[in-house]
Amino acid sequence: MKQRTLKTHTVFEGAGLHTGRKVTVCVRPAAENAGILFCRVDLAPDLKVRASIENVRSDEMRQTAIAVGSGRVRTIEHLMAAFHGLGIDNALVEIDGEEVPGMDGSALEFTNAFLAAGLEEQAAERKFLEIQEPLYVDQGDQSIVILPSASFSISYMLSYRDENLSDQYLTLPILPEIFERELAPARTFCLRKEAELLLSQGLGKGANPSNTLIFEKNQPLQNTLRFANEACRHKMTDILGDLFLCGKFIRGHVIASR
Repeated sequence: MKQRTLKTHTVFEGAGLHTGRKVTVCVRPAAENAGILFCRVDLAPDLKVRASIENVRSDEMRQTAIAVGSGRVRTIEHLMAAFHGLGIDNALVEIDGEEVPGMDGSALEFTNAFLAAGLEEQAAERKFLEIQEPLYVDQGDQSIVILPSASFSISYMLSYRDENLSDQYLTLPILPEIFERELAPARTFCLRKEAELLLSQGLGKGANPSNTLIFEKNQPLQNTLRFANEACRHKMTDILGDLFLCGKFIRGHVIASR
């Protein structure tokens, strides 16, 4: 299987979900073996930093951030999920601020733009991380297991243990067409009491009921669900984005709980 990049560049504009600040993002094709690169064009236009685990600096709740020189690029998980889900190995992300735009709260607008730009096969072979034995990470009552498998799939159990959001479960093989249809449209979410807490902490300044599902009594306020288990699907999207920080496509079965 060969590596892929974009055929041409594509541009996004919008406000960050946490900072509320407007930014412009230009995603460009990148060379073979480059991986996903981020550049803060407002700080150091010549510095390109790879989106990989050693560069993660997630110092705030509910978002994934990487260090890019003296700055940060925050809330990269939905954008990274689109790269991972569509099978895009190499790309350059140029951003003029510190947080990726929230768009509609999902990975859908990124996904549609990348498909519209077109994907181009490159000469180099794709890099895979093949799980050879079961891996297990546990944090209290939250856990992730990755089992050996010839392909990539995710099983997720959402359990907030709260009357305002019922338990949900889904398992899916991860292929571009399945990601595009089943995961990319699922939007970020929180409980109403969580939204109030985030706002009191100075976060969620760009969030509103149109780009964030705010659950109360199992229904989003001022919005309509795209899937009955949309919250579960969005957590799977987040997992896709974060796991791509390993820099390779995974062959394994991810089983995550809470």
